[in-house]
Amino acid sequence: MPLCKVCGRPAGFLSDCHPTCAAGAMRASAERYRAQAKADWDSGAGQRIGAAIFVFDAVMAARGHDGTLVPLAELCWVYRRQITQWNRIPPLPFLRTHEVVLHRARGEGLTVWNRLSFYGSREEVNRAISELMKRAPWALFGYTSEARTAMAPGRVAQTTREIHDRRLSGALQGAAASLRYEATADSLEAERLTAFRSIVSPPHVPD
Repeated sequence: MPLCKVCGRPAGFLSDCHPTCAAGAMRASAERYRAQAKADWDSGAGQRIGAAIFVFDAVMAARGHDGTLVPLAELCWVYRRQITQWNRIPPLPFLRTHEVVLHRARGEGLTVWNRLSFYGSREEVNRAISELMKRAPWALFGYTSEARTAMAPGRVAQTTREIHDRRLSGALQGAAASLRYEATADSLEAERLTAFRSIVSPPHVPD
């Protein structure tokens, strides 16, 4: 019979943890998270800028329940995504949202690569990107054709290693240098997507 991984007592054949112990562990974890967040804000380490919260050398979303803290050293590509949602009938736009999209590479040899995004107004998103341009100048910024080519599946490994080397060397070269000193977040190219929804409910198909 498996033992409870919290209290160490027998937990039954179908579980490795008592429900009350699991609930208590979840509450304790949430309390630790809130205490750490409060300590960061009180010490000035946590700073909200636009759609993002910066904590030391990392960044996380200012809204939502995703508490993923992304080290700035892992950033490779940052841009704004604009999604316009349309009704199909009548064909009219009814909502537009904005996101900060972060492409990150982590792990030994930059073998793990993924993407996440933070929601906010266009102004909040641009403010967050402006701050990221200051704190992570080695990354690519903007949804440009050059950046898309560089981050394509066949090139992404080479590109992320170049970005990694640029960060380690502290040199601002190529596109990152020009963006760091000339471009602003408002002027960067954005990814623009269109989504459609129908106001007519789909027909019911009986079993």
